[in-house]
Amino acid sequence: MNEHQKQLFLQRVDEVLYYIWDPIGVNGMGPEARDEYSSYADQVWRMALDGKTKSDISDYLTRVVTDRMELDPRKESDDKVAELIWDWKDYFEDPDRLG
Repeated sequence: MNEHQKQLFLQRVDEVLYYIWDPIGVNGMGPEARDEYSSYADQVWRMALDGKTKSDISDYLTRVVTDRMELDPRKESDDKVAELIWDWKDYFEDPDRLG
């Protein structure tokens, strides 16, 4: 993955966390909430680039929800989000594989 692809991948991770993961329901609250999950996006992005597994990413998201946000776990949602992030990683590593 070149540097441009890495930056696009980070953008996609941030979008997935904001628009899909969104455990505290801030998407749709306006531009002031857009960066709410950016620090988590950066961490998830690094984990993916460092070769962590989908399970590692899902577990991290679950810990964020339960430990930092003090919310009930949403493991199924975290698993789906990790899967989606992994799909984006695969795409940026080999964009031709999808046609």
